[in-house]
Amino acid sequence: MPVPSEKVRRAARTLLFRSGLKPGVKGWELRKVVGNDYLEVVKALDERLTDLGLRVVAVGGDGDEVPIDPEREDELRKCTFLILMRGPVSVQEASTAGWRIDDLAMLSVALLYLISRGGRAGHRELLSLLRSRFRQPRVDYVLNRLIKMGYLEEEGNQILIGWRSRIEIDLKRLSGLEAPVEGG
Repeated sequence: MPVPSEKVRRAARTLLFRSGLKPGVKGWELRKVVGNDYLEVVKALDERLTDLGLRVVAVGGDGDEVPIDPEREDELRKCTFLILMRGPVSVQEASTAGWRIDDLAMLSVALLYLISRGGRAGHRELLSLLRSRFRQPRVDYVLNRLIKMGYLEEEGNQILIGWRSRIEIDLKRLSGLEAPVEGG
């Protein structure tokens, strides 16, 4: 049975407009806005977004992607649904989205450092590395912003790779562990 376009439109609007620094909507909120068939609506929206180079994903509490499957509805109600790009983002697209090139560079350096340390490093250690490579006044601000946005996580005096980095960034490709895709 085809999904009504009004429901798909409502789901798209709900997922595209965000509040605060973190994107997405909880599954239960999406169900409230769209209706009980919200998983079918999400799948229909995902198909329509394919032509635009976007996709809908569900992220569990542990920061890992959860398959959008009606059999997992109880789990999906607690997940965060968000729209991501299907492929790599160009520097121009990133700057249009509000990212400064030096912020992207700091995120890349931080992620590469964390990957080389098994996914976590001391807060002071990472801060020292970033201060040695970038302009001092922005380092503290950017690091705190990356933590608030979910690209990095803070656990005691340790910094870890955040849920958004695991979902939005191809960490294997960033670290050079996976060969780049031709044309990408």
